[in-house]
Amino acid sequence: MPTIWCANSLTHDDKTKMGQKPNFPKGQRRLNHNLATFLTNISSLSFTENDYLCTPCYQRSMEKFNEMYICINSPPAMETDEPRPTRTAATTALSNIATLNTFDMFLSDQNKSSDILDDEIMDIEFLVNRENSLALLNKFFSLVGLSSVRDIRNQNILRQKVNLGIIVIRKAAEELYKENQEKEEIIKSNNKSDITINDVNELVTNFQLLVNMSDYAEQIRLLTLVPKAWGRVKTSTFFGCTDHQARYGIYLRDADQVLSYPIDCRGNLPFDPFIEQTVFNFYHTDEISKASPNKKDVLQNNKNPKPIRFMLMSLREAYQIFIQENPTMHVGKSKFCSIKPKWIKTTTPHDSCVCEHHHNPELLLNVMNRLISFRLTLSSLVEMMVCQNSTVDCFLRQCSTCNTKMPSIYFIELLQINGTNEDDDITWVLWEKNEKKTELQRHTTSISTLLDKLDCLWNKFLIHYFVTIEQREYIKQIKLISSEHGTAIVQLDFAENFCLFSQSAVQSSYYYNKQVTIFTVHIKMGLGHRNLVFISDYMKHTTEFVYQAQMDFGIAASWTFSSTSHGKGPVDGVGAAVKSCATRYLLQGSTEQAFLSAEEFFRFTHQANDHQVMKGDLEPNRPIEAFYIKSSDIDFIFKRTLQKRWACLERTNWIEGIQSKHQFDPVGVGNIKCRRTSSDSYSETFELF
Repeated sequence: MPTIWCANSLTHDDKTKMGQKPNFPKGQRRLNHNLATFLTNISSLSFTENDYLCTPCYQRSMEKFNEMYICINSPPAMETDEPRPTRTAATTALSNIATLNTFDMFLSDQNKSSDILDDEIMDIEFLVNRENSLALLNKFFSLVGLSSVRDIRNQNILRQKVNLGIIVIRKAAEELYKENQEKEEIIKSNNKSDITINDVNELVTNFQLLVNMSDYAEQIRLLTLVPKAWGRVKTSTFFGCTDHQARYGIYLRDADQVLSYPIDCRGNLPFDPFIEQTVFNFYHTDEISKASPNKKDVLQNNKNPKPIRFMLMSLREAYQIFIQENPTMHVGKSKFCSIKPKWIKTTTPHDSCVCEHHHNPELLLNVMNRLISFRLTLSSLVEMMVCQNSTVDCFLRQCSTCNTKMPSIYFIELLQINGTNEDDDITWVLWEKNEKKTELQRHTTSISTLLDKLDCLWNKFLIHYFVTIEQREYIKQIKLISSEHGTAIVQLDFAENFCLFSQSAVQSSYYYNKQVTIFTVHIKMGLGHRNLVFISDYMKHTTEFVYQAQMDFGIAASWTFSSTSHGKGPVDGVGAAVKSCATRYLLQGSTEQAFLSAEEFFRFTHQANDHQVMKGDLEPNRPIEAFYIKSSDIDFIFKRTLQKRWACLERTNWIEGIQSKHQFDPVGVGNIKCRRTSSDSYSETFELF
């Protein structure tokens, strides 16, 4: 930035601006128009209002300027015996505001013939006006009990005193209004004069609060309403905003774009990392995707194995659910799809674990969708069959408002609109249980028969649908409140048995491979988690095995079950990772490296995970902790503990309808409280022994 020197070069002839250490004084005080005109008239130099003077030159120039002003305006200044102003004097002073320019007009008329003195006359007029205004203002201050003003250079103090004087007058008027209610109604009009000082302060305070509560762009939009006399510094100080916001708001205000939104011209901005992480976690929820239990479905991500998850719906449906759950997050569909991790697949391979309660109504619904040429999902059909503000009674078909609504009634109306006859034949398939096995059956019947079958499945499906939603939300909530030193969420399940095959095996050994039982456990404690796997040669997936894996620790616990066929979770990924690692080892090795027993498979799994990693807030531990349980130990514990305990139970005290219960809480010793869902207020207590 260039150096600003003192403009009065005649005073500093012996100074220099050159060299490494120039001694010419720098300009510190800026000239106004009147002082610049005065110096130009008395000096051979030409000064403008953009010039600067050093402090000594500025003080000397002001002294000369004031001396000339005193000489010209000496008669009014000598009136020192003026009596104390009264209300009459104040009224006279206020009425003389219109005559402030009388002396100026006189001077101007006397000097019209002299063009040389025009600038000096304008300066004198300005000084006289300012002096008269100051005298009138001081008279006003004396009436309201404020001290007089002598130095008018501090504009902030002068403005504060004027505001205080106005407040005193407004408060006095308000007191008069309170004493005379009729007078108040007469004075009130459509203008803004009836607004009190307290009203003004409340409006300003609420406007400040509105600005502080708004987002970044909305704050700039509101700042366009500030007065035109306000600058950047005052605006940013008053509202507590940034200088950039104040500058942008003033720019829009001066451009007559009041209440206009700011335009970001920076091009493509980086995506919000918080929203990106939220979308990433959304893809991993059990409602959107499920972990594959297949040992081959593992993807290496930077040498870190990731169990593959399969989407339970299309990307469009997942995007709509995300927007409904997060309405304040702005993300486009293309960006939403691009955030999907590569180990989450949209195309699902052959799936043999589909829920029968969901799949059968969906098969019938797909047939009806083809008839009515309209795509209707199960969830949307459920919303149509229950009340808008649905309760548990709606799903149990105990609601007096919606218990008569059935899918057949809705579809019959649509068929009549399309002109389709209910007696027309149609082919449909359904999973049905015949002789203790479930098979896919194909039927060719009338449309009315298909609708009757859908109605038969509907009541049971509604209960299953309600339990599925309730348990999924409850499990999601308890995972959020888990902590390292508080509540731990333990998910456990049996994985599919692992076959101990060998590379280059003989043909006759194909049907005689040994198997290994794998019991997987996932423990979540806040941000940390632990993965456990129990390997055994005990081939029965029964309570005896589960008891040996968890034992009696004396810790308070509750059992929470998901609905049938909806228990997919991280434990499926743990089992897939263990079997995938062992399969790659066997296929890459020779016959000598084959596992001949469950104990050898356990030693390999333990060695493959024998390295420390960080998992959230917990101490470093293994990726998957492996344990081995002998079948002989399970039989011994069963005979020593469980067999004696179960012998005390009477068959008459068994829990009734246990398959419809999904929450079990122990109450003391021998008593257990059961609920249909975890959030259900109604419960039943059973005394076991």
